[in-house]
Amino acid sequence: MQTFWRRLRKHSGVIGLRFHDLRHDFATKLLRETGNLRLVQKALGHASIKTTTRYAHVLDSEIAEAMERVAARRKKPAARLKVV
Repeated sequence: MQTFWRRLRKHSGVIGLRFHDLRHDFATKLLRETGNLRLVQKALGHASIKTTTRYAHVLDSEIAEAMERVAARRKKPAARLKVV
């Protein structure tokens, strides 16, 4: 497998990409798509959520966007309950 990977990288001109980097990329994309770290943990087969946090990377801009969404929801008036 390593020989194939080296040949593939050489042929494509990609430098410095490890096969394991693809696992990090998958974890990050899955977290962004689902927002569910436990799901990513299961998909990667990690026993510890701490290990998963090293794989699934979060950008500062993603944190800021999520906080803005929470703030926007807080500004919406609460739905009125209909008393019967």
